[in-house]
Amino acid sequence: MDSERLVLDASAFYAGVPFNTSAPHASYVTTPSVYVEASHARNVRGALGALTATGKLSIIKPQHGSLQAARRAARKTGDMPNLSEQDVSLIALCMERQMRLVSDDYAILNVMHSLNLKTLPVMTGGIRDELHWQYYCPGCRLVCSRSGAASSVMGGARSGSKYIHKKGGQNPRRALGQKRGKTVIECQRCGNAMRRRPVRKRRANA
Repeated sequence: MDSERLVLDASAFYAGVPFNTSAPHASYVTTPSVYVEASHARNVRGALGALTATGKLSIIKPQHGSLQAARRAARKTGDMPNLSEQDVSLIALCMERQMRLVSDDYAILNVMHSLNLKTLPVMTGGIRDELHWQYYCPGCRLVCSRSGAASSVMGGARSGSKYIHKKGGQNPRRALGQKRGKTVIECQRCGNAMRRRPVRKRRANA
């Protein structure tokens, strides 16, 4: 880790990865949205400025095309409803720079492994199997394909569709990718909250 340039998600900041004195020559990268998220934590806020000032932390905004590609990959695995825009930006940046991502978030790691991108868990053992998800209704038994479920999520989030809401009464337009509460996908046939199940898995490469 000492000589490798690593991409950090917010949890890596909270875990103190860039403040590790045992790797004085390590350098790190993150995206603007993740930097803003991490700066809200009091225990790391004061140190972030010092990291950027000394060149130990760089902030890079991924290109639009990479963001689009990251979203497509997340829809393909069925992880898009469990990813925030910050998460998508990290995956996009890793696609551009071919860097290893430091994260413990399962949805992020799952998409990263589907793209054959390297990851480094912080406090967990990472993931053993790469999963592809399918959405189904426990009430009327409606089943959505991975791509179909993801498309309905995106359409609902942009248009305020009644089929998607977020528990706690928040605006449906903010439902997509919000991990600070549970994102609920409602069945378009009967209105029940849909569930997901793995339909395919393969061993994840380290």
